[in-house]
Amino acid sequence: MKFIDAYILASTKRKTRRIRTALVIIVSSLLFAVLFGGAFMAKGVLNAGAQVKDVGFNGRNLVSVSPTGNGFYDFAAVTAAIEREMNDELKARKVKVTETTKQDASYQLEFMRRLNKVTSERQAESNKKVEQWMREQSKPTAVYHFVPSAISQLIRPQATPEADLLVDELKKQEEAGVSPDKMSLGPPINDQLEFYAVEQAMLRTQLQPGQSFEWAPGDPYPLIISYSYLEKLANRSFARVDAAERNAGYRALMNQYAGHELTYCYRNQTAQTQLKDVIHYNKIAETDKDAATKPLAIPVCGAFDQTLLKKLEIIGQTNADEPKPLFPKPKEPVPVTTQIRFKIVGYVPTIQQTGATDIVTQALTGISSLPTGTSAGIIPAEVVAQDSLLSPVENEDFYAFPFLFADFKTRDEQKAFLEQGCKGNECQSGVKPFIAAFGNLSLALEGIFRSISKILLVVMAVVMVIAALMMTFTISKVIADSTKEIAVFRSLGARRRDIAQIYYTYGVMLAASALVLAVVLALIGAAVVSSLYQDRIAQGLVQATGAYNTDVQVNLVGMNGPWMLGIIAALAVAAFVGTTIPILISLRRKLITILREE
Repeated sequence: MKFIDAYILASTKRKTRRIRTALVIIVSSLLFAVLFGGAFMAKGVLNAGAQVKDVGFNGRNLVSVSPTGNGFYDFAAVTAAIEREMNDELKARKVKVTETTKQDASYQLEFMRRLNKVTSERQAESNKKVEQWMREQSKPTAVYHFVPSAISQLIRPQATPEADLLVDELKKQEEAGVSPDKMSLGPPINDQLEFYAVEQAMLRTQLQPGQSFEWAPGDPYPLIISYSYLEKLANRSFARVDAAERNAGYRALMNQYAGHELTYCYRNQTAQTQLKDVIHYNKIAETDKDAATKPLAIPVCGAFDQTLLKKLEIIGQTNADEPKPLFPKPKEPVPVTTQIRFKIVGYVPTIQQTGATDIVTQALTGISSLPTGTSAGIIPAEVVAQDSLLSPVENEDFYAFPFLFADFKTRDEQKAFLEQGCKGNECQSGVKPFIAAFGNLSLALEGIFRSISKILLVVMAVVMVIAALMMTFTISKVIADSTKEIAVFRSLGARRRDIAQIYYTYGVMLAASALVLAVVLALIGAAVVSSLYQDRIAQGLVQATGAYNTDVQVNLVGMNGPWMLGIIAALAVAAFVGTTIPILISLRRKLITILREE
């Protein structure tokens, strides 16, 4: 039988069964339209991501590396060893150790000091092992150490030369009746930066044009701040604006604040303690009936006269009745109070960045977000190493866990190293570290869509089964209604394959109609979703990479070749299976049996 004859006969059957045919086409097209829509939109997002492929961290091949396992030391064993060591020292001095002894303030302070020291040493050792493992497994061009800075506890911003925020905070506590030894310096206030240090090479792509990391004593310290803090600094919010206005606003702020200086007041721990004591003394002096007792002037970010403080017994006094501490306090360093300046030279994204809170933006924002809060200020580690003010060693209560990052020359080297990290239950053993791509939006999107592809395969299989069943039931009914016609054709000499050709043509017509309608519906759906979410996706891409000088255009209608071919193949398989099953059942019946039944 010629194809044209089979097509004419199949078209006739389709016209005589319009409702059934339309139902199969519509339902099948709706099912496959979901798959086609996903393919269109996935490619659209990848195309949009390619617009910022060379911006900031996104143009790098960075990975973050973290130790795994149940911890870098046995906490219970370490604390027991420290306590045993301290108890032995006390017993050697003929001091009886009881539960009351262990609750002594000096005992507790010494215990925490030693625990912090051990924690820092063990963490450094753990990071050293991980770094050694990294270099054995691959050849990164650089390894970076991202570390919280102790100066976050020692400085307060100065908005004006007359403003001293720490003094204001402590005075409020004094008015509330808090004693100096219980006064809290508190965490950094909301408008204050939290400081970190990392090798400047990691931040090279975050520099603003015309800025550099060069520094000499007396110069402001170069500083990279978060985009979120840039909003606070400018007292502006882009939380309720569209992507275009947000981009334009950030672009203006970045240019305005590049090179801008921030002034802070630095006080080391000794100076902070003296400040608390002076504020307490002033409170007493204000209510003292002795006319000779007068409050001391508190210089704005300035040092006190140490001779005067001793004369007034604010410092240096001893209480003969106070028992000798079980463990001597570490020697206090000389008080240091001074102004320090920072110069903004660049910007970084942060995971808690203010703005849109939809899931798309949040998912994308985390790709390039460093392990910081919203108000992050990052100083080059090379500058920190040159100035002891930025790395105070007297603060033994402070210890920081460095975050490790590795830089690779090529994408292939980066991907190869990512495969070396732990997966699943391996991460509990601690043998391999946890490794994740950092900053590379394209690689992250590829990973996301790779995961989506697995889900798509399951959905595709379900859709294929449903479509095949619908096709089977439809063609089975068509064949059942055409039993007399089949008998006549066969009695006139038509072969089984001629009969099969008619119904295969019918199945192809159904599949082709469903395919065309599915593609049209998918295009319409992708265009509608694009119009609704293109600004949000563009905003997420911009935030994830800091591409505020880039006008990202998002169109979710894109052609993803492999996915499209896969979906078309799935539709073809469903049509073939759904057509073949009823044809085989029908053609297995003998002609004489059909004629007798009719």
